[in-house]
Amino acid sequence: MRYRDTDTDRFPEYVWLSKNVTKLRLERGFSQAELATKMGSGTVQAYVSALERMQVNPTLEVLSRLAAALETTISDLFREPADS
Repeated sequence: MRYRDTDTDRFPEYVWLSKNVTKLRLERGFSQAELATKMGSGTVQAYVSALERMQVNPTLEVLSRLAAALETTISDLFREPADS
């Protein structure tokens, strides 16, 4: 499922998730492909790229694997970044 343009207006958390995933991935020195591998379950680089560009709506399972791979919590993924 893709985000609709209006979703980011009504739900800024979508933007925050995208920014936080990119920031945490870079802080940990992971490429998108490396993060996808750490997430497991057949996750591919293209999915991580789409997530960072707000092209997909991740499931709770994906968010759980993403948070674990980035060594954070799901709630931290949705926190408003300081630079917002």
